[in-house]
Amino acid sequence: MDYFDSDARMNACIIACDALRKELYALKAELSSTKDPETGRIELPERAWELLKRAREGGLLDEAWRPLVSNTEAALLANTISSDVWGERRWRCFEKLWGKNQLQRDYQTAICMRKMDVIQRKILEILGIKDSNNHD
Repeated sequence: MDYFDSDARMNACIIACDALRKELYALKAELSSTKDPETGRIELPERAWELLKRAREGGLLDEAWRPLVSNTEAALLANTISSDVWGERRWRCFEKLWGKNQLQRDYQTAICMRKMDVIQRKILEILGIKDSNNHD
């Protein structure tokens, strides 16, 4: 192994570690700001609460905001809401709200299911979100 190859690999590792560290700090900040320390209430943007209310009215959530659907369907719901509100997936706030773990894993399972499209359309309909993939 050439000295310069080793040095280049080391620099690449340092850059990758730095990026992971920044991502971890951002995640910690998101987690710490998600729950109000005084009330214990999960803090979400107004748009997220609006969509959660629609999900509750549509029978996807109970009165305590917990999913009445399977873990994979809950993960699809979390993905749909977070994509609409933040433009990206945010699992932790929904895991805290619902007392669930592994929503990301459940989402990966959901997207492999044959009936995923049907479930996703139902969620979009309940939430009142236009399906950007539907080109009818």
